[in-house]
Amino acid sequence: MTIRGEVALALEREISKAIRRHGDAASVAALNRRRYEKRSGVIGATPATFKPAHWEADPQFNPFFVRARVRTFSHTLAKKVSLGTFLPRPALVVKVPKPSGGYREISISTVPDAAVSYWLGHRLIERNSYRFSSYSYAYRADRNAHHAIVHLMGKIRRSARLFVLEYDFTKYFDSIRHDYLEYVLSKHFLISDRELRLVQAMLGAPRAHSVASYSAGKFSVPHVGVPQGSNISLFLANVACFELDREIEEVGVTFARYADDTLILCDTYEKADACAKLLQAHGDRSGTQINFEKSPGVSLLTNDANAEVRPKRSVDYLSHNLSFGGVRLAPKAIRRMKARAARIIYQNLLLQPKRAAFNPARCGLGFRDWDLVTCVNELRRYVYGRVTEQALSLALSGIGPVHVTLCAMSFYPTVDESGEAGFRALDGWMVDILERAYALRVKLLAGHGVHATPIAAPQLIDGSWYAFPSVAVETRLPSFWRSWRYVQRAANVYGLDHFPGPSYDYI
Repeated sequence: MTIRGEVALALEREISKAIRRHGDAASVAALNRRRYEKRSGVIGATPATFKPAHWEADPQFNPFFVRARVRTFSHTLAKKVSLGTFLPRPALVVKVPKPSGGYREISISTVPDAAVSYWLGHRLIERNSYRFSSYSYAYRADRNAHHAIVHLMGKIRRSARLFVLEYDFTKYFDSIRHDYLEYVLSKHFLISDRELRLVQAMLGAPRAHSVASYSAGKFSVPHVGVPQGSNISLFLANVACFELDREIEEVGVTFARYADDTLILCDTYEKADACAKLLQAHGDRSGTQINFEKSPGVSLLTNDANAEVRPKRSVDYLSHNLSFGGVRLAPKAIRRMKARAARIIYQNLLLQPKRAAFNPARCGLGFRDWDLVTCVNELRRYVYGRVTEQALSLALSGIGPVHVTLCAMSFYPTVDESGEAGFRALDGWMVDILERAYALRVKLLAGHGVHATPIAAPQLIDGSWYAFPSVAVETRLPSFWRSWRYVQRAANVYGLDHFPGPSYDYI
């Protein structure tokens, strides 16, 4: 296929993706408005238009604008790419909250620029993917985070003690030098001069940190960092660590890298010391810095409390806790799940009564409490995905089929039986917090003249509190433990390739 044909397909893809995302965002906003109206009894304001502000800053952010002129854009992009004259338009940088705190900066490109980024990234990945280390697991079709956990646990299970290296770089992808990336690309990868110039243009594209700055033409030109959020950045993320990966391999240790998150396991302290020096040297030549304050450094994975080096019984990696005893949920993963479930419970049961904007028609004899029905359904969607309670029960009993589902447990198919207690503890916590939240709801509703009675834990668990036969709904409380067992079975049937990598909407 010609460059023009490839670029045209890439542009159609980016237009469709942007329109789909816009439609999804509009649907979520409309759903939240309807939920608010039901809970509060107040008619929510309907926006005159659901159009992102940055569409006004540059019409090329608007996929509908680009779609109306798709032939012109396809022709122009292909011509500029072929002649080597393509220059991306300024990008908009937005801050996205990180699960661990703080923010991650994401660059939003115009639709045509995103198409060129996709075309170039796909082209380079297809030509060079075999060159990457087998132990880099991020942004690859043949690797994912689950494979990293399996690989590391293979070494841990075969060992009595291991030296563990845990070093974090400070804003790694925001600080890596452009000249270092260009050097690695030129030396180690198959890339033409024209493609290298395209990469350089994308790395140095101007950017604005607010819509107001964009509209006013106030842009900055970066000299370091990989713009996160584009397809080419996924390729460059692995390029950035290419030399480090190869150097660690030569030491003869076991390691896994997911983006800039690396865990190294060594049989001897000498190898651990050698790897630590490699990490430091990589930071010096790439322009990045190790965060020694937040990095655990070198420790000894052992059950011996009197070891010669700081001992630890387990190590956390990619939201998993790895030890000689097996794979469990990491504490931060448990905290995230609790936070997500607690937010669902608060928004459905307590938010509106606390605001004195409660719809009394949501509670009554017979149907009991529709907000609790909605709450349980949202919890089920989070914990089970699209699997119904009946389908899950049939699958666990061996009668029904299992399917890959996107849910809270989808990132944990490698957690083994040692992690069972953690899931059961999560179930107990959810029952407790729901019971206490509903007791508080009863008190709040009483202040608004609405009568309701507390519900005991057994009725919350089995859903027997609901008695309205004319409307059939599932009200049994979902179970993290049951969901984990279902995901395990699905992984055994379909393999780890079908399960998603880290998604902070779910973990």
